Amino acid sequence: MTPDQWQEIRAQHEQQGISKSTLAKIHGVTRQAIQQRAHKEKWITPLAPPLSPLAPLQEEQEVTPVAIATSLLQKIAEWAEGDLEPKDIKILMDALSQVHKINLTSPSDKPTESGIAAELLSYFDTEQLHEWSELEAQQDAILEAVQAYKLEQEQGIKSIRKKG
Repeated sequence: MTPDQWQEIRAQHEQQGISKSTLAKIHGVTRQAIQQRAHKEKWITPLAPPLSPLAPLQEEQEVTPVAIATSLLQKIAEWAEGDLEPKDIKILMDALSQVHKINLTSPSDKPTESGIAAELLSYFDTEQLHEWSELEAQQDAILEAVQAYKLEQEQGIKSIRKKG
């Protein structure tokens, strides 16, 4: 390879973040040859390929840690589609771990399956949770009775329901 070709490979690696494996395929040399040249000439190894800016948040979307983490996750997915070296995979896994941590620890205003807001759930003691589930059962029974009565009124059908 000519010195100009090596300069081009070095520029692509340092400035564009193209991996040594990819450069080897493009230029028809071994990755080891590029690795040896990089070590000898002390090339600067980018930590990660440059990413485009985060996906824009929609106007009505509030800027929250979860919204930012979701946007970041989209960019990580795009990055993961490329040719990754083992150190890049490690960086990717660390980034995914941080996004997951943000999603788990961020307060949520969405109710859980029980109807209790997630940030309040940890403040309930066992007795209160038991009382809550009993209230839900009572609400379900009342709702079922009202729905059956509505059906009777609308269709003139008497349903068989438990009284008591």
